[in-house]
Order: sequence, then structure tokens, then C-alpha cells
Amino acid sequence: MKKLSLSATDALLNSRLRKFLAIYERSNIHKAAEDLRISQPALTVALKQLEESFGEPLFERSVQGMTPTPAGDLLYRYACSIRQTARLAIESFVEARDGVTRKLRVGAGVAWTTTVLPSALTQLRSNYPGLSVDLLAGVGDQLASLYRKGEIDLFISAGPMVQHDLTDVHRKHLTNLQMIAVADRENPLAQKAKVTAGDLVAMEWAGFYEDESFVHLSNHYMSIRGLPPPRIVMRTNSVAALQAFVRDSGMISILVSPLADATQREGFVQLPLAEPLWNVPMNIFVRKTVYDLPVVSHFIGLIEQQMKHYSN
Repeated sequence: MKKLSLSATDALLNSRLRKFLAIYERSNIHKAAEDLRISQPALTVALKQLEESFGEPLFERSVQGMTPTPAGDLLYRYACSIRQTARLAIESFVEARDGVTRKLRVGAGVAWTTTVLPSALTQLRSNYPGLSVDLLAGVGDQLASLYRKGEIDLFISAGPMVQHDLTDVHRKHLTNLQMIAVADRENPLAQKAKVTAGDLVAMEWAGFYEDESFVHLSNHYMSIRGLPPPRIVMRTNSVAALQAFVRDSGMISILVSPLADATQREGFVQLPLAEPLWNVPMNIFVRKTVYDLPVVSHFIGLIEQQMKHYSN
């Protein structure tokens, strides 16, 4: 039986839309033309025609490349949704034709990819043996970008993500989770009966890379207590590296409760705080076109069940 190629999705997209997406994602018309295997002048003409149809420029041209205008950013959000719908249409066609289970593309923070998700996805695949899963790790901003590009169908992240103006998305609140301070058991703070916010801010912190939401919340936590921002001196996108920083350098880290609990197996302790840190609302963001699929509903149920242990 003939196998559908990756270009099947492109076949459902308008030619100008495909060219626009290539320019936007490469930020360079020459590289976009190479990706599309057309000449640069031909791509320039296609872009000009698209801009004329919209009645305003979609990019600003400079020696640095192609910078999208507000109109370009707006079109990109909807173009990504159209591309994702085309991909889902092709996958649904394959499923109906061949009787195979579709792929599920999941995004989550590194804390989840090492705690809650492996067990949930293992259970999911036991019920859907033909399911193929892509699991991508990243912080909220990165996951939102992957979602807009159509590279993931759903993702788990803290907060409402309203700043990203995501389209075609269903947001479901999962639970509220507590942030917890952890350190190596030999850390001086681990010997104290009570650890204050002042004790925490006096230490160097290790955190996750590009987690700007965490930076904002930790700064706010300290500022309302009249304290300076914490010194986050080591940042990484690896749980193993973060644990090594905390273990070997005397740093502390502030982790969401599932990951904080998991670090106790690595010889870390949860610091006895005089007052609790902040809570984070955990949400799952699901593309509306896949939200009602049984495999997605089952996956959400498994995540909710896993998180009950950590809920406040």
C-alpha cells in the first residue's frame, strides 16, 4: 500500500501560505527559498503578491533578515493553525485507511518529563499499543512556540499563558502545586529548624534555563518581603545537571513539588521554611481539533490521577 509522504500536508496548504511560513520561520528569504527549492526572485514575487492581497507589509526587510510586522505575527498564528489542521487531516486519513493509531505529540517542562509523564505515557501506550508518542521538554515560552508551529498537540505548563494569545486551544486546569526549596543534606540551611526568606535570598540558586515565569515569581516573592531578587547563578534545561549543581556547589533550588519529592532519592532535603513559597496553577493546553479524541481524554485522566498526590 502506498505510504503518504510528508509533502501530503503541504498539498493541503495554499502555496502562498507555505511560502509565508518558510520565510517567517527562517527569518531569511534566501534560506526559505532554498528550503522550498525555488528561486529567491520567485519567492520575493510570491511574498509581494501576498502582501498586496492583505493590503499591508508582512515583513520588514533589513540586512539582518526578515522581521515580521504585527500583521505578519497575526497571520503566522493562524497559518500555523491551518498547517496543524492539515497535518491532522492527513493523519486521520491514514488512520481510517490503515487502521493505525495516530501519533500524540506532547510538550512539558523538564520537571514533568522526569516525574509524572513517564508513568502516565507508559499506561497510555498499554491501552493504545499502536500509539506513537513524541515527548518534547521545554519551559512555557518554548512550549507555546512549539504549539504555534504545530509541532505538539498539547502541553502542560504553569499559568494561563494568556501572553501568548494561542489560537485553537482548550485550556484545562489540572491542579495547584506548591513550590518547594531543596538543598543537599550537607547544606547549612538543611541544619536549621526554620529557614526564612532572608536565608534563601542569601544563597546562590540553581534553576531551569529560560524559565522567565519562575524568575518573575521568585522576584515578586522576595520584593514583597523587602528583599532583593535571588541570585540565580546556574541555569540548565537538564534535571541531572541541576541536581549536580545543587549537590556539588552548595546552591539551593526551588522546585515544583513532584520534582522536589523525586530529588529526595538523590540525597536532597526539603528545607523547613518559616513561611510557604508560592503555588503554581498547572494547566494542560490542548488543540481543539484533538481534544475530543479518546486517546487525549484518557491521557488527561491519567495526568489528573498522577497529580492528585501532589495537589494542595
